[in-house]
Amino acid sequence: MGVSIGSRIGAYEITGAIGAGGMGEVYRARDTKLGRDVAVKVLPAAFAQDHERVSRFRREAQVLASLNHPNIAAIYGIEEAEGAVALILELVEGDDLSARIKKGPIPVDEGLAIGRQIAEAFEEAHERGIVHRDLKPANVKVTPDGRVKVLDFGLAKAFTADAATSGVSPDVSHSPTLTHQGTEAGMILGTAAYMSPEQARGKSVDKRADIWSFGVVLFEMFSGQRLFTGETVTDVLAALLTRDPDWSLLPAGVPAPVRALMARCLERDPKRRLRDIGEARVAFDPTASSAATAGLFESPTSSNVVAKALPERRRSLPGLLIAMSVLVATVALAWLVNKDQTRAPRRPVIVYDIEPEAGATLVLSNHPALDIARDGSRIVYSALKDGTQRLYLRERDSATSRPIPGTEGANSPALSPDGGSVAFFAENRLKVASLDGAPSTVATVNDPRGVTWIDEATLLLSPEPGSPLSTVSVRGGVLTPFSFIKADQGERSHRWPQALPGGGALFTVGAVSGQGSYDGATVDALEGAGGARQTAVRGARMARYVDGRLLFARGASLFMTPFDLRKAAPAGAPGALAYDLAGDSSTGAAHFAVSSEGTLAYVTGGVDETQRTIIWVDRAGIVKPIRVPANAYGELTLSPDGSRFAVVVHGNDGPGGDVWVYDLVREALTRFTFEGRVVSPAWSPDGRWIYYTSVAEDGARTQLFRRAVSGDRDPEPIATDGGLFSINEIARDGRWAYIHLRRAATSVDIDRLDLSTGRTEAFASGKALEIGAQTSPDGRFVAWQSDETGRPEVFVRALGGSGRFQVSGEGGEEPRWSANGRELFFREGERLMAVAVEGGPTFRPGTPRAIMSGLYFARADTGMSYSVAGNGERFLMIGPTGGAPAPKRIRVIVNYPAALTAAQRK
Repeated sequence: MGVSIGSRIGAYEITGAIGAGGMGEVYRARDTKLGRDVAVKVLPAAFAQDHERVSRFRREAQVLASLNHPNIAAIYGIEEAEGAVALILELVEGDDLSARIKKGPIPVDEGLAIGRQIAEAFEEAHERGIVHRDLKPANVKVTPDGRVKVLDFGLAKAFTADAATSGVSPDVSHSPTLTHQGTEAGMILGTAAYMSPEQARGKSVDKRADIWSFGVVLFEMFSGQRLFTGETVTDVLAALLTRDPDWSLLPAGVPAPVRALMARCLERDPKRRLRDIGEARVAFDPTASSAATAGLFESPTSSNVVAKALPERRRSLPGLLIAMSVLVATVALAWLVNKDQTRAPRRPVIVYDIEPEAGATLVLSNHPALDIARDGSRIVYSALKDGTQRLYLRERDSATSRPIPGTEGANSPALSPDGGSVAFFAENRLKVASLDGAPSTVATVNDPRGVTWIDEATLLLSPEPGSPLSTVSVRGGVLTPFSFIKADQGERSHRWPQALPGGGALFTVGAVSGQGSYDGATVDALEGAGGARQTAVRGARMARYVDGRLLFARGASLFMTPFDLRKAAPAGAPGALAYDLAGDSSTGAAHFAVSSEGTLAYVTGGVDETQRTIIWVDRAGIVKPIRVPANAYGELTLSPDGSRFAVVVHGNDGPGGDVWVYDLVREALTRFTFEGRVVSPAWSPDGRWIYYTSVAEDGARTQLFRRAVSGDRDPEPIATDGGLFSINEIARDGRWAYIHLRRAATSVDIDRLDLSTGRTEAFASGKALEIGAQTSPDGRFVAWQSDETGRPEVFVRALGGSGRFQVSGEGGEEPRWSANGRELFFREGERLMAVAVEGGPTFRPGTPRAIMSGLYFARADTGMSYSVAGNGERFLMIGPTGGAPAPKRIRVIVNYPAALTAAQRK
């Protein structure tokens, strides 16, 4: 649902924007029924689409609504409209505490009043069993008359999912606020600088976590400085777990009872921490004395015995030395008792999401979209903004990304070992640039399949779709062979390489018989250039090795397994790190990268092939699901009269599957073929026959069949080829079939097959990938896609003519004509484009325009992921279950091995 000034959500009219954060966007609105101003928090779309979590949130909000306290901002209600969920909240005027602290330390008297009101708010909530979990200055507002209002009470808990339904990573995260699945061990909830040690360690939490955060906020109010700081989130957490407060930063006017209160709140051991925040009211009582509060707030077993002594300058030097000696002895004893934990504190798992640069969208092509530096300090990703694709840099310590100059058209970024340069492909060139720009061309390539750094001076790459690996100097020069394709064993490609310690490499092996998907491919390990090689893992693609672990993709899942590099073999069973990995199984690419220090970055939004469905989408982008069970749907084509469609349901072994036919009138799906290795169905122009190709088990030959749609005849063989081919379309005259023919390992050509004689003639051939031929309704023109320019583009030419016209300008795939021939559609990434076409003997196209964006397309080698109904009123597509496109963002998991361990413990 779009929210803008003047729009309405139920009875609430939006009048202005207030701000945004990890839990949603906040607007000022007018309650038209009660005549009051309110705050409207529109929750993130990823949250609102999860019906189970919305139900859980609604129940949680009902509990929060029971809070009725002058220092707690009230929840008035929940509104749900057009797929969005919005909270209606009390509108609190005034600055939040973080804005006040930016101006300097808060005066002691004012700080005491604020602290007392915060404590009273938490006392009320804790007595009702409600824990905030994310107390920080930004969640505390002070009205102009000095009244404190605590915001977002309990929302952090409400935003988490039940442990039983959680995956590895959270649904909603926004740095610096980190989210956690429920209160299970292994993940983090809260804001790094204010979370309790047990939160930072991923342990379950209770009200004592709020008490710790309360102490941190008090310290920051009075000192004007963050208690725990660092250059990165990891540094902040390390300081939180190890560094003691510098009590000397507190002004002398802070009363001793309040100092003692802070010390007791900041006990790292929750068993020794202040147990009930209601006791804090005593410290803010101006009549309270140090003696009266000593029993409440002092912990003689901890370093807090000197917390008061250090700021008090009246202490004598001998007394101070004695106190310091006691402290040193106490710390030494604690080290001896807990030396294992002190030496190697358990690193927390931190999960957060990175959104692309404002106004940009991630480019998820058939090349990896991102890479991460070996030290985890920076991520480079490919995104499209203002019609231009380029690389963007996101530093770990920055909240924004910046474009890298000179990387226009770039994909497949690969950061150098020192993280100071990036290699990438653009316009069929391998280039290298510093992160400040100034790219240089290294080599010419042809639709490459991956690049990696062997060292600071040498690159390892797959220069073509059907090539072995090669090396080249970063200064340029001749490509030197690194691997050798075993053609006699059915290999056709080595791709997505990763350099290994000692000069070896990992790479995905493409087989001649595996054109449908690389999920069944093997990953091999090569000792060095031309050296011995062996299979490292089967049924995997795009593997990455780091520090005794192997990560690899299969479908939309990302797996990790212990790996013995010396033996080049798994050393244990794999476990799943993620189930929503974006990628392209048709080329083997997967959008993830991993650093040496234990950080994983991947693009979310992948869909498991077993969870696809079939949907109608109209020109307004409105989705209407078709009543079919979720399955591994592939190539899709609508019958000429629009009453039925044919779709391939893929199997688990080898390419292809079987054709099924769905009757849109009867709403019935029936199986049409029973061979298990079928691809590319195509309707005859009269709708009586379905043509399809079947690949032999050994991949040595392909056969074209046709079968009557009525099912009353056996399949009829039409043609056989000794290699691989697939059918794309039966021409409007019923005589010619357009087929994709792989004549060489490096290219796919389009031929025309005479169905009556079996004779073929070339239509589009060369070194490029030529697929997707579609004839216009009047039979005058043929549209197809070719990547001869360095990326897929749509071309049109007249039958019998020699000229051609490039229709797309920023990339284009899968051209489709409307029934009247007045529009030509094609896919540009996740956008559906339309081009108006004038009638007549000459092809006269208009300017391409996007009619839909954010679409999910089930990619297929044969170019059949959607079909046009009629004159383009609506489109038949394969989509994720539920019909809505999955969100695409970069998810970062710090200490990802522990994330898998935690998930396995559940």
